[in-house]
Amino acid sequence: MLQFKEEEKIILIKRRHWLVLLLHLLPLAFIFIAVLVALVTLPFISLGELSDWLLRTESLTEFSLKFEVAFLLSLLLLILWQILFVQLAHYYLDTWIVTNQRTVHTELIGLFNRFLTSIYHDRIQDVSADVKGILPTLVGYGNVQIQTAGAHREFVFKDIPEPYETKEIITQAQMEYLKRVRSDNTT
Repeated sequence: MLQFKEEEKIILIKRRHWLVLLLHLLPLAFIFIAVLVALVTLPFISLGELSDWLLRTESLTEFSLKFEVAFLLSLLLLILWQILFVQLAHYYLDTWIVTNQRTVHTELIGLFNRFLTSIYHDRIQDVSADVKGILPTLVGYGNVQIQTAGAHREFVFKDIPEPYETKEIITQAQMEYLKRVRSDNTT
């Protein structure tokens, strides 16, 4: 669990842009709808040549064949549901938190594997933002990269909204932190 110090204040919490989540979920939605339509119409359609061939080679009736197809389609729905859950978990649990002292990156690697790292603002060497592509430019999302002097040499805020504003907020927090550290060292 992430612990903050008493004097540490959260300035900004970022997640991926909602449109990125939507673009990941759109193909799932189309497949999900197609499978549901196939399940609903399965009792009313004839399997044609496939059922004739299977009835000759196997001892199946058309009813049992439709039952097996319905089972496989239901299994596909279950797999789609799991993929949806993982995509939503990644969206919700992949966060970037900027405080007045450090930047924290949490990322879901697997369902039971989470990556958490933080960098204090005095270790930041460079902050850059980039927006690549037509859709990210129109909607306003992109990446913010933080170059560090630590073990993790690069932090990347992936597909976040307002990357240029986020870069400015991180830079401002870094300047204020360095000013505060220098004033504490001189006293």
